[in-house]
Amino acid sequence: MKIKTNLIEDEYKKGDIVCAKARPSVALVVRIYARKIYYCTVKNDSSAKELVYFGRELKPYKENPK
Repeated sequence: MKIKTNLIEDEYKKGDIVCAKARPSVALVVRIYARKIYYCTVKNDSSAKELVYFGRELKPYKENPK
């Protein structure tokens, strides 16, 4: 029996620059992907807390989001 999955898992790799769909102006760096959750840090802000997102909440980061 073959099961089809249409979900893309592990879409982003460690070190990829992404942003949250809710806050596209904030660049995030993927730290780790574990158990279908992305753990990210804010780029160039070492004092910021680690942020946690599902893959569907992230998109590739663009310098000038529109």
